[in-house]
Amino acid sequence: MMKLTFFTLLTLVSLVLSGALYCTSYKVHAMESHRQAIHVAMESEQARLQVLKAEWAYLANPLRLEREARQRLALAPTDARRIGRLDTLAALAPTRQEAAARAAGRPVVAATVPEQAALASRQVAEVLTARASVMP
Repeated sequence: MMKLTFFTLLTLVSLVLSGALYCTSYKVHAMESHRQAIHVAMESEQARLQVLKAEWAYLANPLRLEREARQRLALAPTDARRIGRLDTLAALAPTRQEAAARAAGRPVVAATVPEQAALASRQVAEVLTARASVMP
């Protein structure tokens, strides 16, 4: 009787272990298939990346860019009269009154350059004074 119980118990343990081994083997096979799919996708993306790098190298080529710029843009060397100083920039900008008149559709009475320069100087002085009062 004891031999029969031992044999039955051994058979049950064998069946359970066989089932566990089958489940483990099935999971390993599924994971291996998933790994291969990821590997194929990675190789595909690496190939696409190489194509993008080659395209970027072509597009960023300075000689090609220069040729395209000459064909498509009407660029010319900067005339010396167009180079100015930063402090004269404010004199060229419209005043607030001129901008408001343009926005309202009213005729613009342009201030003279000295008037614009004086206004810009006052505005800069106001900003500097405000900053000085804020700083400890």
